[in-house]
Amino acid sequence: MRRMLFLLFAALAITPFLLFVHISYSHACAQRGDTMSAVLYNCGEPTWVDRRQEWRWQTVPAGTIVDGWYVGRQPRTMKILLEIEQWTYDLGRNKFIRIFTFENGILTSIETGGYGRH
Repeated sequence: MRRMLFLLFAALAITPFLLFVHISYSHACAQRGDTMSAVLYNCGEPTWVDRRQEWRWQTVPAGTIVDGWYVGRQPRTMKILLEIEQWTYDLGRNKFIRIFTFENGILTSIETGGYGRH
């Protein structure tokens, strides 16, 4: 009987902590490096999507093929066209907006905006 009371007390004592951890990390449905399809599967449909293209200078490793061109034996700095998408999740009036930025289909940043509207 004493053991059961101890276990019951321990479970009641830890429940608020577990609830706090669940609420704090409930937005962690994605992390940098995830693909668009993984984020869509884990987080659901975004509220808004913004698409654009951007040219950026980037050092490309030797032996890579970029836009059908072989880079060669030495790394080169090339102008690369990136497909950029920003997915915005409005999680509600009492929660912060999440903005996920993808470059060529890979999640590169997660930002937090102001409070949501819905």
